Amino acid sequence: MNKNLNPPSHMKKINGWEAHKQGIYGEGVGIAILDTGIYPHPDFRGNGFVHNMPRNIHMRPCLASFSDFVNGREQPYDDANHGTHICGIIASCKRDLYGNYYGIAPKAHLVCAKVLDAKGNGKVFTSLAAFEWIYRIRHSYNIRIINISMGMPVNRPEDEFTPFMEAINELWNEGFVIVAAAGNNGPGEKSITAPGIGRNFITVGSCEDNFSGQGPTINCIKKPDLCAPGKNIYSCSNQGSSYIYKSGTSMSTPMVSAAAALLLSKEPNLTNKEVKKRLLASARNLGLPWQQQGAGMLDIKTLLEI
Repeated sequence: MNKNLNPPSHMKKINGWEAHKQGIYGEGVGIAILDTGIYPHPDFRGNGFVHNMPRNIHMRPCLASFSDFVNGREQPYDDANHGTHICGIIASCKRDLYGNYYGIAPKAHLVCAKVLDAKGNGKVFTSLAAFEWIYRIRHSYNIRIINISMGMPVNRPEDEFTPFMEAINELWNEGFVIVAAAGNNGPGEKSITAPGIGRNFITVGSCEDNFSGQGPTINCIKKPDLCAPGKNIYSCSNQGSSYIYKSGTSMSTPMVSAAAALLLSKEPNLTNKEVKKRLLASARNLGLPWQQQGAGMLDIKTLLEI
């Protein structure tokens, strides 16, 4: 059987389709993704890239805006096949044989900042420039959520580490929902990477295997906040209309970002603190220590009910 006709297994684990049954698809909510870019996969509605054209926000296609802070290219691309996978988890509009969407929030719109190169490496100044860009255009795309599926070792020089964390803290204080990966340096304690170590941010671990970064943080903050599936996650690739499996907390993080978009499309007046509180209160306890699972596994059905 064609694998493309089978729904991603993580959707069932997190009750992803429960929102769709209620007609909640993340419409009107902008999610900024800092990553390796995005390939214009057909699941992002193909030729729908509108860049900065002034159009009604509810009519915008999935891929709303793109900016390249690495190579300065104007058209969307992904030379590392990472950001595209992340975006597919969030907003793929592919449907299976039963009409189920592959993406968790298929009507949210993506604002993609390429800050990582073809090897997945990045520089602090590119992320800082991307943060400024996101803040500047936030109202144009109703950006409520920032997904950061990348990690910086906590032993980086202070003149790099401190500005990076301070900039993200400022975005949180401005009301953005910041969702960050716990990193893949586990399972030892204090193995969570930045910015996942930030007290306010929503830090996401993987509830599968033992690669996920575990808490507490180097400053003894209880982390992660919650977890989501992260092993063999099926999503878009940067080749034609194909798909690929990837593993890591990078894949767990966009599930929570997409869930936040669903919640905000239902209740747009929630603050970032309220979104975080709801995510933690609705997480499904897996019976694991907090340093592994946080409050538990993402459960979208419960998230939209409480």
